[in-house]
Amino acid sequence: MKKNLLIEYGIIILLLLISAGVIFNNLGSSNFFDWDESRHGENSLEILKTNDWIVLKYGGQPDFYNVKPPLGAWLIAFSFSIFGVDEFALRFWSAIFGVGTILLVYLFGSEIENKCMGLYPAISLLIGYYINRLQQHFKIEKAKFMGAFLILMIIPFFSILTLTQS
Repeated sequence: MKKNLLIEYGIIILLLLISAGVIFNNLGSSNFFDWDESRHGENSLEILKTNDWIVLKYGGQPDFYNVKPPLGAWLIAFSFSIFGVDEFALRFWSAIFGVGTILLVYLFGSEIENKCMGLYPAISLLIGYYINRLQQHFKIEKAKFMGAFLILMIIPFFSILTLTQS
């Protein structure tokens, strides 16, 4: 029993380290990929400049073009205040949500069947992310919100599954 728990924690730690290594590798080394990325960065920078965490601004004026909820801008503004204003801080939360999604895919698959059932999809997701990143189609908006969406969708299923098994 103790050996199985040790193996489980070892797999989780290894998966987290590999995922973080792949996803965080050169995260801030490239320029902005598209206008979405720069717009989200500008919204977050305006939050820090004006200290207005409610109304998103672009160029000092309310940003009516961005109709998304402000959580993404808040997270980016928070990372700007910690890491400074650069590409790494802009993409930090997308990377965190990516690592979290890979971990939750592993945990969900492991709970459904076995450790292999969790590990194969998690590794496939990581490889897919890496290939996508190599092709430079990584977009901050899609990655951040898709990662958060996947995490928020997997957690209830995981909770229901564990409740029905106990």
